[in-house]
Amino acid sequence: MFGGKVIFNNANFTYVVMVVNSLINQIKLCTGVVVGPTIAITAAHCILEKVEDAVVPGNVTLYTQKDFKRYLKMTASRIFVHPNYTIDETSDIAVVHVKKTFDATILPMADSPFDGPEYCLLAGYGMRGQHTKGIPQLSVISNVETFDKKACKHVSKIGNVVCVPSYGPVGPCTGDSGGPLVCNNVLRAILSRGVTLGEGCGTKVFSIMMYEDFYEHKDWLIEKSRSLGISGTPSEETETSQDTSSQGYSSNSPQTFYILLTTLLFGAF
Repeated sequence: MFGGKVIFNNANFTYVVMVVNSLINQIKLCTGVVVGPTIAITAAHCILEKVEDAVVPGNVTLYTQKDFKRYLKMTASRIFVHPNYTIDETSDIAVVHVKKTFDATILPMADSPFDGPEYCLLAGYGMRGQHTKGIPQLSVISNVETFDKKACKHVSKIGNVVCVPSYGPVGPCTGDSGGPLVCNNVLRAILSRGVTLGEGCGTKVFSIMMYEDFYEHKDWLIEKSRSLGISGTPSEETETSQDTSSQGYSSNSPQTFYILLTTLLFGAF
């Protein structure tokens, strides 16, 4: 999380895990989120290089950060990639099952449609600076305002995402894919993809990141959880997120400017 606050004592973010996938041609670093005693969720593109590739659970390792230097290691036993995952990264979500039990505080998952805007927290094990070295560390960015649903539709044709703008150099970077978007202490979504104006992390002018909305995938997540013999996980009885009615946006608002600029540069995707 470029420019994020580094978490040295992980007591408050035990639900965020580092995902390492040992592929043939590379080692891919991502982030995931714990949603059940033995279940984590990450982005599908963190699991597969190509859509047609076979899933190899033994290549995927999850690490829970205990403190600044200690990690608990777990190897995936089963992995389910969303059946609608495509090359353009729609339905970019995967369920990872481990045999051991996570020592994590599990937040409730969103059980209502997203309207927004909301102020949320971003978390991930991605790059924190241009010259970051050593073991990846968890970092967070708080009080990030999302777009509302109406504004997001002007940027993305895909209806199952939450749009999160990032102004200036601070924001998600390589390794943060699969990291959670937490709004009002509720797991709302995980990071999938985005569009960026600039030279990348630390030098970008702005970006709009796309987060896969948990609520839009709730039925599939529950189905996969039950197939693992874990009833009720992910939680079907969660706290309802704060009710925020759909809000319009003025023609001179910052999000309108960035929506128009992004559409002109990249087109709606």
